[in-house]
Amino acid sequence: MIKGSQKTLRLIFVGIAIAVALALGLGLGLGLKKDSSANAAEVVPTYKLASSVSLDGMTEAAFTDVPKLAFRKGMAYTLGVTVHDVSITSVETVTSRRRRSLLVAGLKVKFEVSIVPDDNDTSDDITAMVAAVTTKITATPAATIAANLATAYLEVDTTVGASSPFTVTVQATTPTVKTVVVVNGVQTETTVCGTNERVSSKTCVACSSGQSNAAGDDPAGADTLCDTGAPPPPPPSPPPPPSPPPPP
Repeated sequence: MIKGSQKTLRLIFVGIAIAVALALGLGLGLGLKKDSSANAAEVVPTYKLASSVSLDGMTEAAFTDVPKLAFRKGMAYTLGVTVHDVSITSVETVTSRRRRSLLVAGLKVKFEVSIVPDDNDTSDDITAMVAAVTTKITATPAATIAANLATAYLEVDTTVGASSPFTVTVQATTPTVKTVVVVNGVQTETTVCGTNERVSSKTCVACSSGQSNAAGDDPAGADTLCDTGAPPPPPPSPPPPPSPPPPP
């Protein structure tokens, strides 16, 4: 009777040990799977696009806090981003030479646009935003930029009779592009090729006409290729031959 009880107890203990081992093994497996999934998660960088706009007749002394805020708001309107995404990085007096004398022609305002991904954004989502902002920077006419700056200025300066001090006659410059990635608390900033550029011999060059490429190619790496554009449409069908004349 005692031996039977001991045997039963041993079986119970063995069963408990197996159950514990299975539970630990399952938990460890799930943990490894979770860690593996986390490690495989895509790291979507923040993009920073740096460009400049020249303000004719503006001086550093006149470019105070109100015009600076108006500039940021006006460029945000122009580029379809928020004012918080636009920052002024520096200003530089621009001069022109006339009759052997230097005259102040205006102020070059260098600015940066940050394109920060949301939690659910993929790399394709963010590079599409970069492409859209790049197009607006390079293709928006100077008159439109000036109008947006004027609208923003009158929103910021509510003084009766206030008028915009901004005159823009040249489009914004083609932006240079950087990516910012933070991994384990370490931030890495890299200069990369912009939209419709590729890497050739450690240099960013424009894609050929009719080709495209998303921003983000690293010029420090291997050469890259642009995507071939859509094939041209087929030529139109030749017109049908004329109908034969009616019989006499």
